[in-house]
Amino acid sequence: MTADEAMQAENEPASTTALGMAVDWLRATLADGPVDAAEVFDLAKAEGIANKTLQRASRELNVRKAKQGMTAGWSWSLPLKMANFAEHAQVSDVTTFGEAGHLREAEGGMAEVEL
Repeated sequence: MTADEAMQAENEPASTTALGMAVDWLRATLADGPVDAAEVFDLAKAEGIANKTLQRASRELNVRKAKQGMTAGWSWSLPLKMANFAEHAQVSDVTTFGEAGHLREAEGGMAEVEL
């Protein structure tokens, strides 16, 4: 499988099984942020998705289930996406002295800055 095929497969529906369709539906439903759990169950029922299938789909997606408060209900949300590599989480164009450049560069680098 090439990288292009893997990326295309990631964007296509999971499958035509009930679980695959529930996973796709749940991903789309939670895409805009947390949704009240009761509302998720009601919407799923309207789409013909069984509660058990919905629960399995939530495990498949690692859905975060959080209590909103002592008197409030539960909400469901997709897990936060993490950077693949530490380098992706770092900002590379910020410097202490306000200029980006290598210390050993003669032009434009920090070697020209007098302290």
